[in-house]
Order: sequence, then C-alpha cells, then structure tokens
Amino acid sequence: MEIYWDYKYREEIKSKAWSKLSQEKNPRKRCLIFLHEIILAHYWRCREGLEDRRDYKTFLRKIRGKDYYPEYRLDIDHYTENWLFSNKHCVDDETYLELCNFYQPKSNKYMKEGQTSYYCTEKE
Repeated sequence: MEIYWDYKYREEIKSKAWSKLSQEKNPRKRCLIFLHEIILAHYWRCREGLEDRRDYKTFLRKIRGKDYYPEYRLDIDHYTENWLFSNKHCVDDETYLELCNFYQPKSNKYMKEGQTSYYCTEKE
C-alpha cells in the first residue's frame, strides 16, 4: 500500500526545500533537492488530482500514450521528465544540466509550460 503525501506535508517539504536551495551553491546537491523534495511533492499532488478524476484511466491513457497499460499508475520517472520540460524556468542552468544527467526532459501536451500537473477537460 502506498502512502500519499498529504497537502500539509507537501507544502512543508517544498517550503523547506526552497529555503535549502537558496543556501546551496553546489549544482549536484541542488539537483538532489529538486528531485527528492520539490518534484516529488509536486508529483504526489499531481497523482492525487489525477486519481480523483472520474475519467482517471482514460486521462492516464492520453498522458502516457502508447506506453499505457491497464495497471498503469502515474510513475515518478515519467512525471519528472514532463516536469523538467515544463518547468525549466524554475531551475538555474547548472542545476538543470545536472537534472538532465538523470532525466531527459520530454514534452507532454497535457502539462503546459509552468504547470506541475496535467490538465485536460473531460471533453478533450
């Protein structure tokens, strides 16, 4: 059974992480703060929002495309690739390059620039 990060915990993690980022100069350490705190907190909010949708499985199929399978749940790797593509402006260049050593940024038409969740009306 998975334990979801609730809203209060996610906000606390992000707040502390942004504070750490303002102090940290090492791009590798900054990268780890993004991966293990900021992106992960956004992931849990996104996943919670997706799983609350009436059309959850249909929308996941749209997000994941040909790689979708019936048991699929949004995974952190796929999410991180899309987050990096959509949120490059949130990360300094050196840290972004370090993040790209771990994940290849990939666009997804359901996560627009600056967004941290996937959006689609049920009619799309």
